[in-house]
Amino acid sequence: QLVLPRKSHAGQERALCQEILQVMGPGASLTTYQSFNQDYVWYMKGRVRELSYKREFLNLFSSSERVYCLTDEEALLSLGSEADVYKANVYKVKEFQRPGSHGSKLLLLSNRP
Repeated sequence: QLVLPRKSHAGQERALCQEILQVMGPGASLTTYQSFNQDYVWYMKGRVRELSYKREFLNLFSSSERVYCLTDEEALLSLGSEADVYKANVYKVKEFQRPGSHGSKLLLLSNRP
C-alpha cells in the first residue's frame, strides 16, 4: 500500500520529520501515541509504529533498547497518575510545534535522556 503525503501541510510535515530523524539518529524508528499522521510514514520512510492504548505506551518505555515516541501534550496528560509508575523512564527529548496548528505542541519522548 502506497501512502502519499497530504498537500495541505506537506512542507511543514517534511521539515518536522527531518528534524525528528536528526534527533533520533540513523536506524532509529518512531512510535506515535495518539498523534499518528500518515505523512510521518512517507517522510520517515515507513519507520513509524502507532500505539493507541495507554498500556502499550507505558510498556514501550520499559524496553531495554532506546525507544522514541511522538505524542502531543494532551495525550500525555490523559495518562494521568498511571504515568507516574514509569515517570523515571520517560524523558522529553524535544518539543515541536504541531504543523498547521497554533499553540499545539508535539513531544518527542524517549526512555533514555
